[in-house]
Amino acid sequence: MDDTTDDRQQAIERLRAKRAFTAGLVSYLIVNALLWIIWAMSDDRSGLPWPLWVTVFWGVGMAYGAWNVYGAKPISEDDIQREMQRGT
Repeated sequence: MDDTTDDRQQAIERLRAKRAFTAGLVSYLIVNALLWIIWAMSDDRSGLPWPLWVTVFWGVGMAYGAWNVYGAKPISEDDIQREMQRGT
């Protein structure tokens, strides 16, 4: 495989990851909006709102996914060489 094909494959994988994250984000927003609407329409609203747990913990997962897709830098050849030198 040449560098152009490898770069193309990596670009396709990044685009797929971005689309998957976007789909997950839309699901997160829709489901959480519905949960908060259900809670707001319920009669028992004492104490902490129960949708808070879903929103927070799912939100942590979404933040991790966002970091993997948009924040984490790909491993470069320099990173590999530096790590190889450290290991010896």
